[in-house]
Amino acid sequence: MLASPTPSVQPSSPVRLPMWLRLARPAAFLLVIVFAGVTTYQLVTGPSLTTAPWATMTAAVSAVWVGLLMYGAHVGAQR
Repeated sequence: MLASPTPSVQPSSPVRLPMWLRLARPAAFLLVIVFAGVTTYQLVTGPSLTTAPWATMTAAVSAVWVGLLMYGAHVGAQR
């Protein structure tokens, strides 16, 4: 009885995420740290005209990065 040859399976090359998605996780981590620092500063000293808009902008940018992280996780889960 002849043994049937098994075809060799070549592993597919991993798909690399775009640079902006690879940078999303560390950037979101840094933004969360900065946002926490500014929020703590505002709680200790009270909000001022200089820190309140900056903290709002940081929160908005953090939300965008979290959205990009979720999108990257969704793309990664579909592979």
